[in-house]
This record gives sequence, C-alpha cells and structure tokens, in this order.
Amino acid sequence: MIKILMPLAIANETLLPMTNEKMYVKHYEDEDDYVQKILEEFWDVVYGPKLDKQPEAIFVDSISELILAIRFIETKKALERCRKINDIMNSSVELQGIKILPTLRQLQKLKNNIPEKLVIVAEKGIKVEAYVDFLSDGKYTEISTGNYEAIVDGKKIVVIESSIRLEKDLNIEIPPLRKRKEDIPYMIDRALSLIHSRYKNMPMHFPDEQTLRMFTSYDWPGNTQELLETIYAYATGNDIVDHLMGANTITTDVEQIDLKNCVNSMVAKIEKQFIYDALQKTSWNRKKASAVLKMNYKTFCYKMKKYGISRR
Repeated sequence: MIKILMPLAIANETLLPMTNEKMYVKHYEDEDDYVQKILEEFWDVVYGPKLDKQPEAIFVDSISELILAIRFIETKKALERCRKINDIMNSSVELQGIKILPTLRQLQKLKNNIPEKLVIVAEKGIKVEAYVDFLSDGKYTEISTGNYEAIVDGKKIVVIESSIRLEKDLNIEIPPLRKRKEDIPYMIDRALSLIHSRYKNMPMHFPDEQTLRMFTSYDWPGNTQELLETIYAYATGNDIVDHLMGANTITTDVEQIDLKNCVNSMVAKIEKQFIYDALQKTSWNRKKASAVLKMNYKTFCYKMKKYGISRR
C-alpha cells in the first residue's frame, strides 16, 4: 500500500496514476491540519513542505513530482517483496528444490484474493512455519502450536496447520518428502551450507554420489525434520548408513510382502555400500578392494558396473 498525504485544495483537480499497489490518500486543509496528520501517521509521499518528523517520506511540491514519487514507491515496494521472498527461500531448507515450486506459486497466487482462514495440510515433520513465513513475507505470529496469525497484503488472516483436510475452509496441501525426492539434493546442499557457515571449525564435506543416492532412495517418514536430523548427523561425522538403509522398505502387511524381492533389494543395497566403502578405503584400487571383501576380482568389477559405482 502507498500512503499519500496531499492538500484538499488540489485533490479534485489531480488524477492519480493507476498502480499495482493499493493507494491510501488523505487530505489536509491548512498548515495546522498538515502538521497534525504528519505527526499521526507514517506517509510514503507527502505533497507539502518538508518536515523532519517524516525522514523516510518523499516530499513533493508539484503534480508531476507527485506522480513520479508514486511510481518510485510502487517499484520500491515490488523490489522489497522480491527481496523478502528470496531471503525466505534462501534461509529455509523446507522451501528448496524444484518439486515444491508449484506449491509456492499456489501460495503466491492467494495474495491476490486471500481468505480470512487458511488450512495448511501437512504430515508430521514438515516445517509448516516456513510456508506461513513465505505467504506473509515474515509478518506472522504463532498464537498456539500449529495456529498462526499472519498479515498478507495488509489483511489479517488465520493459518491453521492440520494433518487432514478441513471442510468449508481453503486447504493447501504440502507434498510429503517421499513425493518430492528431486528436492532432497537442494535441501541437503542448503542445510550443509547453513551448518558449515555456523560452525566454522567443522570439517566441510558434502555427500558423494553413492551417499546422495541413499538419501534419495529413503522414504523419509519423518519428512523434513528427519532429513535435517540425518544431515546434521552426517555433517558431524556420524554413520548414517544404517539409518538410510533401515527398515523403510519392509512392510508389516504380510499379504503384500514379496519376500524374495524384498531380500534381494536389501542385499543389493548392503552389497553396494560395502563395495563402495572398500574402494574408498583402498583409494579406489579395485584389486585391493576385492581382496578386502574376499571377492573374486571379475565378480567385483561386474558388481561395480551393475550398481553404477564409479569414482567422481
């Protein structure tokens, strides 16, 4: 919103330009009225003599200057919104990646016709606050767990976090991490960058191709919260292989189990990781690595090709 203060004497004779921003125009009648309104409110553009009480306002003394000032403020506010959105995107691991972009665009479109109440439907472990932050450009407060008051384009709205859709309300569904695995490399990169920028003495390392494949093969039932905890464990040197190669591929529904395929899949994952670890320990000397695993050299090379293991 652009707030404009101008004299009543020229109000009827002045045609203000059309803008993408809403305009709030107020008039003053005389000098005393002018000073009082300057003291009462903050203004973006003031048609009148400059007063130190409004150091951030643009003071003009002609119609042409008034129109130019309005255009300038309009552009400035648009740039500020872009900067805030960019800052939010760069500071939040939750919002990183390509697959999440349609959801962010959906939230962005809501700003043109924002409802009084919005329900964000998300599984446990999704950082819902990041989406509230994005929607409101950081203008929100959490009034209770999972309940927020946000200001969107000057309008106060209620945002509710829910695990299920609520009837009669506008619902925005956040995709769980297992449905946006393409985003995981972006999220890992952002999280590790934040960790290393905070802990300067921590050795910096990023996952290689094999580790990254384990990250993207896992289904992340705990969503972003679980991912962040695992990334932190990785950054601090803890072994994450057992976690990423855990029991998420096993179902407790016996009728749905293909035992042979399930066992073969688990064996392949473990075998692949052992081969990769052996190669790293032997500086990628295949003969030494195959000897470490007591595996025939030709079989070892075949397994490397089968699993797509290569030094990058």
